[in-house]
Amino acid sequence: MVSLFAEVSGLSPDLLTDMDDGADLQGDALETLIAENAQLQEARIALDTARRHLINRVEELSEERESLRMENERSLIELRSSQMQLKEAELEILRIRQEFKESRRSSEEGEAEGGLPRTQRFTRAEMARVVMERNLYKERLMELQEAVRRTELLRASREEQAIQMKKSSFWKM
Repeated sequence: MVSLFAEVSGLSPDLLTDMDDGADLQGDALETLIAENAQLQEARIALDTARRHLINRVEELSEERESLRMENERSLIELRSSQMQLKEAELEILRIRQEFKESRRSSEEGEAEGGLPRTQRFTRAEMARVVMERNLYKERLMELQEAVRRTELLRASREEQAIQMKKSSFWKM
């Protein structure tokens, strides 16, 4: 068995010098590799931080979007309900007006025939109440329409903010 010393001592000194130069790990190449490694680690940490930030932001926006969607659905349900109530009130008003016209016509005919006028089927107070209810329903309808419009504007502005976030300086690193 030949020892390492015996093998190396049999080599020429020029060959040994070339091997020593090649095995030199303290040169510029090692420093460059260390610097590149440090830069890559910093970039990885920055990317990981940015990824976590983006994931959190996506979760926040998803939750906000869901809450806005639910609010929008509630507003639409309330709007439909108010519209139905408004239609019912308008139909009631039309029915009452028709009855009023018939009552007036029959009372005028009764007076023309010399008889006593028939009693009216509703009073002015009842008519005022019905008109006030109709106006209240219309007001609620307008409020709900305004709420739906604001919800749509808010959602549009959120979407625009998300687009602006994508275009922000963070992505231009």
